[in-house]
Parts: sequence; structure tokens; C-alpha cells
Amino acid sequence: MKHTHFLQQTRQYRFATTILFFTFVGMLFLYSCLFHYFSTYTSFFSCFIHPKRIFSIYMQKMSISVFLGAFIFLFKRKYWTLYALVINAIWILAELVYMQSFDYLLIDEHCFSMIGNLNGFTSSILMYIDSNYLWLVVPIIIQGIALFVFDNRQKHNWWGFFAALIVSIILNFAHILFIRNTVRTRDFQDGDISIASLWNPITTDSSGISNPWYTHNYSEKHAFFAVFYRLLFRQEEKVDTEELNHQIYPFIDIVHNNPKPKTKLVIFLVESLENWALLPEISPNICNLMNNPSALYATKIKKQTLKGNSMDGQTIVNTGVLPIKEGAACFRYPYNSYPSISQLYDSAAVLVPGGVMVWNQAAMSRAFYIDTNYVVPFNDADIFQKFDSIADKHDYILVITSSTHTPFSSCADSSDLVFPAEMPLPMCNYLKSVNFMDKWLGHTLTLIRNNPAFINTTFVITGDHTIFTNKYRELFAAYCETSNSSQFKVKEGFCPLIIYSPQITENTIVTDTCFQMDIYPTILHLIGCEDYYWKGFGINLLDSTAHQNRPISEQEAFDISDKLIRSNYFATIDK
Repeated sequence: MKHTHFLQQTRQYRFATTILFFTFVGMLFLYSCLFHYFSTYTSFFSCFIHPKRIFSIYMQKMSISVFLGAFIFLFKRKYWTLYALVINAIWILAELVYMQSFDYLLIDEHCFSMIGNLNGFTSSILMYIDSNYLWLVVPIIIQGIALFVFDNRQKHNWWGFFAALIVSIILNFAHILFIRNTVRTRDFQDGDISIASLWNPITTDSSGISNPWYTHNYSEKHAFFAVFYRLLFRQEEKVDTEELNHQIYPFIDIVHNNPKPKTKLVIFLVESLENWALLPEISPNICNLMNNPSALYATKIKKQTLKGNSMDGQTIVNTGVLPIKEGAACFRYPYNSYPSISQLYDSAAVLVPGGVMVWNQAAMSRAFYIDTNYVVPFNDADIFQKFDSIADKHDYILVITSSTHTPFSSCADSSDLVFPAEMPLPMCNYLKSVNFMDKWLGHTLTLIRNNPAFINTTFVITGDHTIFTNKYRELFAAYCETSNSSQFKVKEGFCPLIIYSPQITENTIVTDTCFQMDIYPTILHLIGCEDYYWKGFGINLLDSTAHQNRPISEQEAFDISDKLIRSNYFATIDK
């Protein structure tokens, strides 16, 4: 009788463990489906329209789920599965928010160095959290119920563990073989698949731009383990100095020289300024300036910032060097030597909203030869008032604005603009924030016009980067279409560039698509410092012939910039 009772107990335990195995694997797989849906807004069931996609997208997701589920058979207590699902939910939420913040770039090992940069930006992060993300709690609840219902104190079951492991391996190899065959026969032409590497997920192409094919189809669980693996074992590729010398030769003079600028310089680096918001009814002061006879207006400046975001924008404008492909240079290489426009001036200052810890501004100011950091509140009224009080104390001033920072609500109520109730709230608040910024910028420009000290000054207004993802652009475009608001070209997604300078003899409008790296050489030309040792990769936008004769492609500029920063190349230049 005791033996029979023991066998019955064993069968019950095995049945309970098997049920918990399938619920756990099912919930892990459900998380993969939810991640795929939230990142692409295509559901698992849509794959049945194209059966091959079941294998190309979901085979690896099931493989890793079964692999993790196999460990249920090795532990008497199964409550750890609940903790695993909680971690999975947090990871997916972090990935989704990060993807929306950085145009579908994925979390990598360098992101951990940026955690301290989140202080004070909670509202900006919450903007990207969709109410639909509450579905991430459902798998945890289901697994919790399963744990409560079924007895979970069975001894080790090595047979179950190895069986699940074998199934996982078979699924993984089937996925790899299928992908290879698909790529070889080119069955897919729509970019709906990509090979997933367990330890080195491909998240960017060679220019550093995110690869949406991989982002949409990879396993978020692979990435979780890959990040920690690379933290421990990954070695960075070394830079071939001789090859870099050959690549950099056309853009640099080996002998370091510091020419004297012909004009003072003020740069207004406006947070998240996009070109479609520059309309007379939204930003009248900027529009008036762009029509000035001594103004250059480039309508389409392509964003080239990556994970360094605002500091990447500051770096491109100050140095003409593009961002590194992995991580943010302001955290990884803050003590490098950089060329900089501010090095040409006897006194240079920056107005920093929030504090010098944001984007590691204190260290980067030193790297850019900026003498003084003025910390100002997150409000453009305070920022421009501070600028008015210190404007005549420095030859070069970089003003970083903040009111147009996500979620665009801090200063929206201070604008007098009124929009239809049907307008999406982020669009409404963004336009009001731009209007608020423009109001205070106009106040400052009026003061400057009446001050003789600024007659010989070059003023630059541009955005540090664009801000809206395709999801928001489609939402705004749908509203504009239904409301006949054709004046808002929301799908463009470019930064504007307005430069006012006494060196410009006639109003110039550039409608070609240009790059942020073009701002640096254009400024060097206008302040009379084109013989500075570092020329930058861009072109002088006032040279109409240069648009058709670029010396380097954007992709090549990204490749070389990455090597320049990682090797601290500018430290080798004779200063």
C-alpha cells in the first residue's frame, strides 16, 4: 500500500510539474508575442497569412522559452518562475520604452553607463509607456494561479530536463536551417527576417543606424542574456591607425592651428526642434529671422544623433564629428581630446538646463574647451533671461533650451495658442512648447538688435535632434488629413537650421536634404576659420556646388568618426 501511494504521489508530482512547465513556457512565449506586437503592431495570428513567417519569427522565440522552461525539472520549488516572468516583463517594458526613445535602437551593455542620466526625466520616460503595456502583467497572474493550484515540490527530474533541452535545440537548429534556406533562395523580399545571433545581436547597420528588421524579429530573451555576456567577455575591435590616417587625410591638417574668428558666435541648440513646427503662427520670431537678408535657412537637416541624443547633437555642432555606434561618447570617452569651435575663442560658455551631470556635461564642456557652465532651470524663460544677463561676457555662447523636451507639457500652458480638441495631445503640447520657446527667443533677439556689441555676431538656431517616432508621425498625419491641416508636414522629420551672420550677403534657402555634420563647416566658414586644422566631414551649405560633390558619404563619416573617438585620435595631433 505504501509503495502504491508513493507511485501515485510521484505521478501527481510529475503531472503538476509538467503542467507548470507548459504554463511557464507558454507565458514566456506569450511575452515574446506581446513584445513583437507592441514593437510592430502585428499579431502572432497574422503570421498564418504567410506560414513561413511562423518559422522565421517565432521559432527562435519558442526555442528560448522551452530552454528556460527546462530548468523547472531541476528545482523542487517552482516559485522562481514567477520571479523570472517579472524580470521578463520589466525587461520588455524597458526595451519598448528605449526603442521608442531612440528610434528602434535596442538596449546594449553600454546603456548601463547612462542610468544616472535619467534623474529628473521621469515624465519624459512615462510619455512612452502605453496603457496597453498592462497586458505584460497577465502572464505573471496566470503563472501565479498555476503555482497556487498545483503542488510544486517534486524531486529532480533529469529526464524531463534533457527532453526539454533537446526540444529547444531542435527548434533552434530548425530555425537556423530555415533562415539559411530562406536567405539563400530569397523567398522574402520585404525584410521580414534576419538571422539572430545569441551572443552578438545585430542591432545596427554599418552607419550606426538601427536595423528595424532585426528589432522587430529578434528574441528579447536572447538580447537579455547577450547584454550580460558582452559585459563580461566582449572585447572592442582595435582601430588600425595606418588605415585611419589614410581615411582622415583629406579632412585634417596634421599641424594644429587656431585661427582668430572674425565674428562672435551664439548657438541656440533647441531641444527636439523639428522643421514642420516652423510656421508664422507657431514660431513668428524664427520665421522672421529666416527671411532676413543676412540669413541662411536650410529646411531639411537630417538627424545624425544616436544613443547620446542631446549630447550627440552638441558634439556634432561643436566638433563636426559624428557619434560612436555603440553607447554614448559622453559617457564612454568624456576625457578624449576633441577639436571644437569653442577652442577658437578666448571665452566660451554653455547654458545647461538641469545641471552639469545631465549627459555628463561637466566633462564634455572641458573636452570642448568651454570655460564656463551656467546651470539654469528647465524653463526657456529662465534660460533666455540668463543668456541676456551674460551675453556680453563671452565670445562664444552655446544655449541649450529645454521647454520642448518630452513630454512637452511643462510650458505648454504658458502659450496663448489654441488648437482644436481633436488634435493629438502630444502634437498640441509640442507646438505650444515651440511657441513658448520662440516667444522668449524673440525677446532675446530684440535685445540683441539694440545692443551695438552684437553687430558682428553669428547666430545659429537648430535642433539637437528630432523627437517623434513613426508611430507618432502616423498619428499626427492622420489628424492632419482628416482636419485638412496640410500646413503641418509632420512626416518629414528633419531639423531646421537658421544662421544669421554679417558674412551672409543675401538671403539663402537650401531645400536639399543636408546633414547635421554640415553645420560645423558652415559655421567655420562664417566666422572666418576655414583653415582650422579639423575641417569636419560635412560641407559649407553656402557653397551651392558642394551639395553635388560631397567628399564623403554619411556611412563613411559614421565609420571614421567611430574610429576617431574610440582611438582618441585627436590627442595625437601636435597642439
